[in-house]
Amino acid sequence: MIDFEDIEQELNGSPTVRQRFMMDPVGFLRMRGVVLSEKQEHDLRQSTLGIRTTQAQGARAGVVQRGQFRFVTYYEP
Repeated sequence: MIDFEDIEQELNGSPTVRQRFMMDPVGFLRMRGVVLSEKQEHDLRQSTLGIRTTQAQGARAGVVQRGQFRFVTYYEP
């Protein structure tokens, strides 16, 4: 069973790990045994791309924001 709390702690505790996740979220989670549907992979890639874009725009404006990662899990019937 995958412990998402461990993954959250890893992401929130290391800027290097967080950057690795942001560059390839699907590969990062796959390496930890997480299996996602194609739609989930697509949505995750789009979400992290949006975050990276927003961060880049903020950095150009002199604003730096860093939030915490939290995973929400749900099951589709």
